[in-house]
Amino acid sequence: MAWCPICNNEFGDSVNICEECNCLLLKGIPIDFTEIFSDKNEELVLNSFMTLTEAGFETAQYYCDADNNYHLIIDKENFDAAKAIVLEADADNIKNADDSMSGTNTPRDRRSFTYKNPSDKVADLKSSAYSLLLVGVLGAIFLVLEYFNVFNFNFSDSAHAIFYIVMSTLFGAFIIIGIASLVAMFKLKPVAEAHEKLKQDIFDYADKEFNKENANKAIEMVLEERGIEEPDELLTYYQRYVIIKKFITEKFEIEDEGFLDYLIEEIYCKNFDDEDDYDFEDAEIIDDNEEFEANEETDNN
Repeated sequence: MAWCPICNNEFGDSVNICEECNCLLLKGIPIDFTEIFSDKNEELVLNSFMTLTEAGFETAQYYCDADNNYHLIIDKENFDAAKAIVLEADADNIKNADDSMSGTNTPRDRRSFTYKNPSDKVADLKSSAYSLLLVGVLGAIFLVLEYFNVFNFNFSDSAHAIFYIVMSTLFGAFIIIGIASLVAMFKLKPVAEAHEKLKQDIFDYADKEFNKENANKAIEMVLEERGIEEPDELLTYYQRYVIIKKFITEKFEIEDEGFLDYLIEEIYCKNFDDEDDYDFEDAEIIDDNEEFEANEETDNN
């Protein structure tokens, strides 16, 4: 069954749009659903929708009414759990949501994972270690030369004592921190090398196996199912993103979300950057492209 969220009329599965309201139909029947929150900012509602989708809430849906308010809904059975996930995702944005429909609601800003290449960390540690050791050793040499009166500062005995204590502590700290940085660098180096190998393996795999044409066909199938003839740039981007994400995670196990986002961005730019100028960092994903897997198997056969 399908239903119109504006007039609440029910339709058969073969109908995609309510002609009276000019609205895309939602799956299910209206009595089974309740609203989590509504907001005029489409991106906020989309982000929360995608949070629920990624968490496995297949009944989560959203729609836009005649006043350009975007509504996020879910079946009543999963309402409490879904609302808790949306709240947990970004409680700081509760005040930005429209509380009038469901009490306590919140949209979720697009999470921003920071990817730091381990090789860059190794380079930073190496630079810090050598710099600190150099300063510490040169400082120690300076103190030794000063002790043997190579440099004559005409300090009093008490001033000399204070000078040696302070400078010895300072340069000693430089040497200790430098050695610690060097040890950390050598411990991280094998991890960085393995990380670089994994990254290169993924890029090589994508160059060989990722099929841009199949990805576009999968997107067309999803949009056709939803009755969307002219998708906007944001929705198209979402679909491409999730296909690439699925392509990577089905072959490689990646726990670092920042690293995964980086890989998706690189593969996306390499394959689709010539087709649009959408800002990768401002988006999130609609994760419902099961058709891609079927297309991929068909292509391989």
